[in-house]
Amino acid sequence: MTKRKKFKFPKNTPEWIQRIDFTDLRTQKTMLLETINNDAVDPEHKEGLEGILATIDALQDYAVDVLGVPEMLVFDFELEEERDMTTPTGIKAAKGGELSEGDKVKTVWLCPNCGSDNVEIKNWVNANTGEVGTDCEEDEGYCLDCEKRGELILSSVKASAEIVGFQVVGEDGHENEGDIHPLMDASFCLYSLSQAKAMLEDDNTLYKGEWKLLTLWTGDVEDATIMFEGDPRD
Repeated sequence: MTKRKKFKFPKNTPEWIQRIDFTDLRTQKTMLLETINNDAVDPEHKEGLEGILATIDALQDYAVDVLGVPEMLVFDFELEEERDMTTPTGIKAAKGGELSEGDKVKTVWLCPNCGSDNVEIKNWVNANTGEVGTDCEEDEGYCLDCEKRGELILSSVKASAEIVGFQVVGEDGHENEGDIHPLMDASFCLYSLSQAKAMLEDDNTLYKGEWKLLTLWTGDVEDATIMFEGDPRD
């Protein structure tokens, strides 16, 4: 049997990192994903396992981006490609479920940051000609929910689709990407806009990372638990 050549870590790499065999971890991650995708596993256990999966993702990124471990030793490329194709983005092309032939639809502009339709574009009217113009380029607008600017997304949704609640999740590109905020009870819980903003404004230093608002539409969360009464935007 040919002995597998070990990667030489850079100097000052923590010893506990050096003890990790990232090739074995790659295989273990595959087994973990198979368990998570098993319908026999209950949602509570899946949520716990997804937390471990996020830790593995972070370790792998650190190994490649910081330590210089070759990608082929760290990632199962076929598996990662499949995950990229199935990972929720927070903004669906068809709010309220997949569109089918014959479905009544409506076209809405959505915020690229949180997925809300509560957006606006600032227009100017020429006082002499009455011509309407805009101070934004490439459909850049402002979201009244997350209070951020961005290039708006034009999306076709079911005519019956509506906003049913909000969540707070880890900001893209940060260590907590994809995590739910510690003040959320579970990933299937929906909150009002005011409740979500209270989480965003909480300054507890234990909640490391960056957080963002996520708008949930009809059908986005299966068997959702509503954590408020009345209008989601109250």
